[in-house]
Order: sequence, then C-alpha cells, then structure tokens
Amino acid sequence: MTVDESLDTAAARAVADAIEVEASSPDRAVTVRVGPGHRVTGIALAPNAVDLGAEALAALTLKLIGEAAAKADERHARGLEDVVGAWTEKIDEERK
Repeated sequence: MTVDESLDTAAARAVADAIEVEASSPDRAVTVRVGPGHRVTGIALAPNAVDLGAEALAALTLKLIGEAAAKADERHARGLEDVVGAWTEKIDEERK
C-alpha cells in the first residue's frame, strides 16, 4: 500500500471531532450534550428539574447521556462510511 492508498486519517479525525449531539427529556427539564469520545460537553437543567428529586434527576441525566452517546456513535459511523467510501473509490480509480 502506498502513501496515496492510506486512509485519510485527518478526514476520519475531523468526522469524530465534529460530532456533538444533544438529548433532552420530553419536558426539556434536562438536556445533555455529548461530544467526541462520549465526552459530556454540557448539561442544562430547567427550573422544574429539581422537582424530580436527586435520584430521579441523576438517573434521567445518565439515561440522556447514554442516548446522546448512541446518537453520536451513529453519526460517527455514517461519517466514517463516507470517508472510507471516498478512499475506496480513490483506490479503485488509481488501480484502473
């Protein structure tokens, strides 16, 4: 494999770095934001969030973080499909 045939790792990294996903409770009392590597980049609590109580609020927050992380994984996979697809097309063209 030549240097030209190597996967565009910069493009793959850019896909990962660009991902930021939000998930919110139905009443929008809790909203979380997850970035690359499932890093939590934000948690927003509406005034009514305290009505949930500490345990329920913690459980809901963790649930939403999991949902946002799953969405981030889906976006990452779709983005990598584009990068790998472009790379494969380039290799195929060069081999013709």
